[in-house]
Amino acid sequence: MRQSIYYPVKYYRKPILCTVIFSLLAISMIAFCASEADVKGATGMVKAIFGLIDDIFGISKMDDLKNLLIIDFSGSTLKAGGITFTNLTTVITTMHKTFQNLGVIMLIIFFGGGILESISFQQMYIEKMVRQFMFLCIGIVLISNSMDLVYGIGNVFSALIQKIVNNASASNVDMLAGIMDLKKVIYDNCNVSTGSGLKATISDSVTNLATSVSYLIQLFIPSLIGKLSNVVVSVMCWSRFVELTIMAIVSPLTVCDISSGTGMNSNAVRGIKNVIALALYGAIIMLAVFICQQIQYGIFAANVMSESNFLSCVWKEIVVAIVEVGLVVKAPGIAKQVLGMS
Repeated sequence: MRQSIYYPVKYYRKPILCTVIFSLLAISMIAFCASEADVKGATGMVKAIFGLIDDIFGISKMDDLKNLLIIDFSGSTLKAGGITFTNLTTVITTMHKTFQNLGVIMLIIFFGGGILESISFQQMYIEKMVRQFMFLCIGIVLISNSMDLVYGIGNVFSALIQKIVNNASASNVDMLAGIMDLKKVIYDNCNVSTGSGLKATISDSVTNLATSVSYLIQLFIPSLIGKLSNVVVSVMCWSRFVELTIMAIVSPLTVCDISSGTGMNSNAVRGIKNVIALALYGAIIMLAVFICQQIQYGIFAANVMSESNFLSCVWKEIVVAIVEVGLVVKAPGIAKQVLGMS
């Protein structure tokens, strides 16, 4: 009985072996290199490749970044990162009032110090006295509205960020169309068909599988760096929000020394410029990400048709992604350079 079963298996071992190999290749082709005509319906390895491309170019990065950078303060609500913070607003307002009281005390001290300094140097005259009282009044107004001043500056630059996003959207339409063309090229390369015979099918399956694996290997590192870049950008954006919130709370102390009468040389003016720089670097982050995104797309669009240039293209993508991270980290310093503070 055992020999009767073993004999046909031994006799037909070559056809059986060919059938098993063909079945495995067919399964791998279905699982990894889908044959759907529509790129959007790609599955398996091809779908994974498209996911890596999306990570590199950050298809939704601009919208996500806009939500992170736009800080909207109006009345009793504070919105950042697409989240409305109601309880946080109450806490911020309460803490700000404490610093307001301290700011008024410091304002009077600076005012008195300025008067005594002028008297000690025998420089007190009516014009200077009026000037001192004028700065005292300005200081009271600034302390009373210091939190609104900080968030008002934030709102102005949030509008600037929205303007940048609106202008970038027109370019992104072309980029998205180009990325779809790029995916189509890759899809075609991963779904080559040279014939319908058994030999051609096996050869095409092996070729398509090898092509898909090659794309995955080459795109993995740029995709990973793209994800790390997104993490760095998110950290910088949330750090900016927290820093701006802290500045809003302690802002009465920032402007209180204006009563000393030093005018544009006072710490109050420098403090306000710091707030402007803090708000401005959000717009700089947006510009840096947008420009690097366009450069990455341009590199791919120019090289994707050539297999020999593809690996070189991938390394250029890595360099641009690293440049993007560097620019985002340097954004606070760039903002201060723009305002002549560094």
